[in-house]
Amino acid sequence: MGGLTVDIQPPDYEMRLAIIKQKIEEKHLTITPEAASYLAENLTSNIREIEGKIQKLIAQTLTLNKKVIDEVPQENFSTPLKNLSPRHLISICAKFFNFKTGDICGSSRRKDLVAARHITAYLLITELHLPLKEVGYLLGGRDHTSIIHARDKISYEFSTNPQMQQLINQIKNIL
Repeated sequence: MGGLTVDIQPPDYEMRLAIIKQKIEEKHLTITPEAASYLAENLTSNIREIEGKIQKLIAQTLTLNKKVIDEVPQENFSTPLKNLSPRHLISICAKFFNFKTGDICGSSRRKDLVAARHITAYLLITELHLPLKEVGYLLGGRDHTSIIHARDKISYEFSTNPQMQQLINQIKNIL
């Protein structure tokens, strides 16, 4: 039996910088050299991490109706909470909103329950850095597009609504 072994290394600084610029330009946005350099210096692990952080940054930029990325919010580089399991985060969110964990992961479309589920999905993504597919699985087998909708909706609310900022910060303090 034969095979080829290939050693795949993380991209170097120049490659990361080129990837960042290309991804930003694909969305018809521009990025300042300082912001691009900051991203290339801080996103060092792999292409998927770079693409994920860039997508989040693009979503934040478009939410704010900007065409130029001139700064990178520090929240994009927060480290995951190591001691917190996804199930525990879901349980904390359920208790915070006075629901059972099964309700958060269930199929009910009650407005207050859907809002709690969206916030839970947002926190699973931003605090634990879980992939969309895994978040969907944890929240009752939802499709990744449902999770994208939840993330984007709460991200927009967080950037425009001080009450949402306060609510999410209260939950983060519990975490």
